[in-house]
Amino acid sequence: MANRRQFIQSSLAFSALSFTDLAIAELTPLKNVVLAANTADFHLQDFVFDKRYEFACDLSLKVAQHGIPLAEMSGDLTELWYYRYSRQWKQAPMTLAGVTANDGLFVLETLAADHGMRVVHKDALEIPAFYKNDPDETLYSWIIAPRTT
Repeated sequence: MANRRQFIQSSLAFSALSFTDLAIAELTPLKNVVLAANTADFHLQDFVFDKRYEFACDLSLKVAQHGIPLAEMSGDLTELWYYRYSRQWKQAPMTLAGVTANDGLFVLETLAADHGMRVVHKDALEIPAFYKNDPDETLYSWIIAPRTT
């Protein structure tokens, strides 16, 4: 669960966006940020999560309850890119949110830049990753959206 500091930082990133009509009191702070991006300004088309991390999986289940499609990965974005985004991004840019390690975000950010999108929110989470191969791995919450101009 995100702490107070993360909530405040993430909320500031979206202070210009209106929150949805969801009961905010019952949502976790990070989920608030993800759902706040699902407004008229940002229609969230996918939530990308790295299934190696318990926190990312838990959050994805909560986000899916609000009708946001999930896109899972396991450290390697090859399948997700090849079977999903390479085709979709040729048609039009998308708005994505996610919780991944920095390597996954780096790849998506690099590919997104070539398709008219950019990272509009990135926040390091102070949550233990609990991944057996690298317990010191940092997870990031992020949003990638089309460039406005």
